[in-house]
Amino acid sequence: MDQRPETGRLFIAVPLPDSLQNTIGEWTREHLGHLQFRKWVHPADMHITLQFLGDTPLQKVPELSEALRHAVKGFGSFPLEVRGLGTFGRPAVPSILWTGIDGQVSRLTDLYKQVTAATSRLGFQLEERPYKPHITLARSYQGESSFNLKGLDSTVSFGEWSPDSVVIYRTRMGRTPMYEVTQRIML
Repeated sequence: MDQRPETGRLFIAVPLPDSLQNTIGEWTREHLGHLQFRKWVHPADMHITLQFLGDTPLQKVPELSEALRHAVKGFGSFPLEVRGLGTFGRPAVPSILWTGIDGQVSRLTDLYKQVTAATSRLGFQLEERPYKPHITLARSYQGESSFNLKGLDSTVSFGEWSPDSVVIYRTRMGRTPMYEVTQRIML
């Protein structure tokens, strides 16, 4: 009999406070009728990804958590703002609609570097593309006409906060919301 360990699709992220998730959620509800994306992100699933880990044996979560605790110990909170809009992919048919991060982005980048250094020592691979912190709002534009970001307020501010933790999320496909906090590590 096959005794493979149970795995979970995991990633490490900076969670958003409920107040910001609600504010962004209100904006998405106002726009989903006329912005024709295939899938909109549930407000409770909104976060800033630090590293995607992929299918990971769940028995590695305690070791991963300990490595992250050590890596971010004493890091402390820092001010960020959720601001602006942008897209990834072809501008006329974007694959992702996102909102950006402003404020002490250099501290966020330092946090990303500390997290990825800790996970690489455990055998996790870094993505090849440069780190671009953002919050995904929607995926796969399917409008009949070309998408036009100029029709939106690309300077919109959703609010400020100072993150005080990172989390390990587990993806639960088919559930809403689909990201479940597996571990929370305080900064």
